[in-house]
Amino acid sequence: MRSNLDRYLALEHKEGSPKISLYQPTSRSMPEIKADPIVFKNLLQEAKALLEEKYNRRVWKPLLDSLEGIQADADFWQQNKEGLAVLIDESGMEVFRVEQPFDPSVSVEEHFYLLPLLEIYESFDAAYLLDLSKDRVALYRVNQNTADPVEQDVIITSFDELFDDFDAHADLNFGSYSGDGSAYHGHRSKVEEEEKEREKYFRYVDQALSEFLKGKDVPVLLAGTRDNLSHYRELAKGGFYMQRQLEKPFSSVDVAERRTLLQEVLKPRYEERMRELLEDYAKKASDGLLVGGVDNALPMAAYGRVETLYIQGDKGPAERMKINELIEKVLLSGGEVVVLQDERLRGTVSATLRY
Repeated sequence: MRSNLDRYLALEHKEGSPKISLYQPTSRSMPEIKADPIVFKNLLQEAKALLEEKYNRRVWKPLLDSLEGIQADADFWQQNKEGLAVLIDESGMEVFRVEQPFDPSVSVEEHFYLLPLLEIYESFDAAYLLDLSKDRVALYRVNQNTADPVEQDVIITSFDELFDDFDAHADLNFGSYSGDGSAYHGHRSKVEEEEKEREKYFRYVDQALSEFLKGKDVPVLLAGTRDNLSHYRELAKGGFYMQRQLEKPFSSVDVAERRTLLQEVLKPRYEERMRELLEDYAKKASDGLLVGGVDNALPMAAYGRVETLYIQGDKGPAERMKINELIEKVLLSGGEVVVLQDERLRGTVSATLRY
């Protein structure tokens, strides 16, 4: 997921050491899945040839050993989605499984090859998706292309885990009938108790989600049954929920259908964000805060001045290394990277500046 990419890039990566980027399509079912480790092995052979050509064996041998361990791990290949990306250098390795296939490719350079990942993990149309049922939730980071489960420890995702904190009988009175012991007055039916539990859990989720989203300018798309969504919206106080919603549990949606649904729901947000970006692009140009070309953008990125970097598709090997360096610098300084084709952009690479 995009957060994993940002976190990985933020690690202290040794300057000048080899950075290996591997991309390939993968399969979810047999017998096609058997071919995936073979494709990966072929990519490793390409990587080894490039490493031998450019770097000392003492540096790259541990990296290749780690990648060969992946290739030989049968369990690793049982977790496939549609595409696989692996980034590795001396600081560690990060694996990305995505809902779109990649063309097989290998890059061994001083900077990671990130464009294929960024084309999927566009940040400007991103949202969180809260998949809601009466006693549990699941949180995803989504855009029009993919949905990735979010690893977090702020929201307790199951009512059962909160059961000790939520007394289902908290609003009943206790009294004593003739005889001994306590008894309940005003017994609720099981349906009423379940409704009370759902209400308490929904209130908790809304509050915990507010805490999770602090500092994040990302909206939340709700998914679930119509009844659960209606009840949740009546109780929720957060102002970050999108008006549009998916009126079916996201967990019940076939993987092949998810992308179609997400595109349908998120397309208006994408188009609005795109309009805002291009308006900002035009204003920055008129204010003298726009630079074009990799060589002009690199020194701006080095000083943290790039607000948004625009790249019109992939480039050939001659320019790719500089673009990889530029992307890393922009992301590490908190800038955005937008990969798209639009005739209103000036050149293949351009950047708007903060100042």
